[in-house]
Amino acid sequence: MGILQAEQITMQFGGLTAVKDFCLDLKQGELAGLIGPNGAGKTTIFNMITGFYKPTSGRIYFGGRDITGLRPDKVVGLGIARTFQNIRLLANLSVLDNVMIGRHLHLSKHTTFVEGVLRLPRYRREEESMYDQAIRLLKAVGLEDVKGEKAGSLPYGQQRRLEIARALATTPQLLLLDEPAAGMNPNETKDLIEFIARIRDEFDLTILLIEHDMKVVMGVCERILVLDHGITISEGTPEVVQNDEKVITAYLGVDVDDVAAQ
Repeated sequence: MGILQAEQITMQFGGLTAVKDFCLDLKQGELAGLIGPNGAGKTTIFNMITGFYKPTSGRIYFGGRDITGLRPDKVVGLGIARTFQNIRLLANLSVLDNVMIGRHLHLSKHTTFVEGVLRLPRYRREEESMYDQAIRLLKAVGLEDVKGEKAGSLPYGQQRRLEIARALATTPQLLLLDEPAAGMNPNETKDLIEFIARIRDEFDLTILLIEHDMKVVMGVCERILVLDHGITISEGTPEVVQNDEKVITAYLGVDVDDVAAQ
């Protein structure tokens, strides 16, 4: 049994079925991709896994525990973190503060409200530890030198890295990345491929990503699932998927190699 299982999850909005009978068994340490055209249901799947939506039917298990319908904060506390297609940083706060916010989840577990208000020794020790860990994360993503700058002032590629650093601050076992290459230039995209592979190994993560950029998908994913109108139409290694006629016809319309070469 893997770290995450989705068992025939379906999501309906009124008469619209966004996702139908989706199944996934994600192995510990795996780096997998979820692709498909706009409206295929990819982000809906992320929203069900992370508690933003409760599936109409089906179950979701994380580490053997049924997490179907748990609130997002509970899901994060269990070890699942995500980023969003549209960056959701606190633009007017510093780079460091954005990461520190992610660490506060663990601070609240070890100290009481009174200790925080009175800034008692245990709270101060936890806060110092939280600061040190945030600095280590910023070093890991190459942002230590800009820790005092406002998050909103960073170039787009660095904002993406900061959002990932904030997610890592919650110490996840599973990281969900929603279109991490969106808006990046070719050089940033190349760096992103190396970055995702590195943080998977460095932080002992399992990663599931949604992405439209085929260079990223084929360059970093070990297994790919392809959705079309909420239904899985293909699954396998990048080599298997890029030669699947259903994918070529329903999703790309052309050979994946041609797209990746662009």
